Amino acid sequence: MGTKPRESNLDESTLVRWVKEYASGIRGYVTSLLHDAGLAEDFVQEVFLRAWRQRESYVEQGQAKAFLFRIADRLVIDHRRAKYGREPDSRIALIDLVDSAGLTSIDEVISRESARRIAEGLETLSPIQQRVLLLRYFGELRFEEIATMVGCPLNTALSHARRGLEQLRVHWDSQERVGPGRVTQENKS
Repeated sequence: MGTKPRESNLDESTLVRWVKEYASGIRGYVTSLLHDAGLAEDFVQEVFLRAWRQRESYVEQGQAKAFLFRIADRLVIDHRRAKYGREPDSRIALIDLVDSAGLTSIDEVISRESARRIAEGLETLSPIQQRVLLLRYFGELRFEEIATMVGCPLNTALSHARRGLEQLRVHWDSQERVGPGRVTQENKS
């Protein structure tokens, strides 16, 4: 007797539901890493195309989001390796995304300024800290899933997140003291 082949839980209606639920988060994650909204949109489509192509081997275990973000992460890494010959050591620059948002209300301006400060803070982090935090907050992934995706033990992923958040907090606090357009003794010269 042979083993019965696994049946995939990935059908067209599931894929449509995934696009509605996860495309925005994947787009944000990829855009923040590649700094190219057009390319990110192409990558989002490629993520779902690859998910569909892998449907025969996919069995639902409550990890659809991790499955999709893993595909997105691999696409980003492959793109960077093809473009730079290796994973670049560059920093994330979300500022252009914030500037291109075309926000008008006071709340939107305040939100944009906060996003700008967070983006500047992300630039101070190591690439692994950036990935861990972006997967956590854009992808809303569990740390166990993030650790698997970035290839490190759970406690290491948690440490990267903790240290990254501490660095962001230090950056945020320094911006609070200085602020845009404020002159202090340190930035007078």
